[in-house]
Amino acid sequence: MKIRRTLKCCMAWTLFLLLAILPSCENKWPDNGAFDGMWQLMEIDDGTSHSIKDQKLYWCVRTNLIQFTNAIQNVRMFAHFDKRGDRLLVYDLCYYSDNANPNDDNEWIPFEKRDVLYNFGINAVEDKEREGRICQTFIIKTLTSKALVLSDLNNTYTLTFRKF
Repeated sequence: MKIRRTLKCCMAWTLFLLLAILPSCENKWPDNGAFDGMWQLMEIDDGTSHSIKDQKLYWCVRTNLIQFTNAIQNVRMFAHFDKRGDRLLVYDLCYYSDNANPNDDNEWIPFEKRDVLYNFGINAVEDKEREGRICQTFIIKTLTSKALVLSDLNNTYTLTFRKF
């Protein structure tokens, strides 16, 4: 009898703790479905297909942040993103490199220096909502657990990724 009472009490405390802890973690879990994870940029097609697998360019997607990595040159850039339906807005692009001097680290990438993003398939425009910053909107053509295909709004080029 005493064991049953103790067991019921332990189960009640466990349930109470689970109900108290789980909602606090709710907003920290990724909600991007198949889009979350590490993507390797395999090909850029601008009318002519260019395989760039050997350049080792990656987009790592977590929560609301994308890290762009060039594994060969040890270059990293970051951006926030907003994914709604078949649209992907990449904004607040920030440059970071282990080899950068302190004046360059973690600075917003200005429109005039957006060419550092071209290798990653980003041809950014001035962000009309955030003064002094740049952004890029993509159309999501394909998104599965293993493949991602993006195109720019004018369909002038396409980016093909594989889940890494």
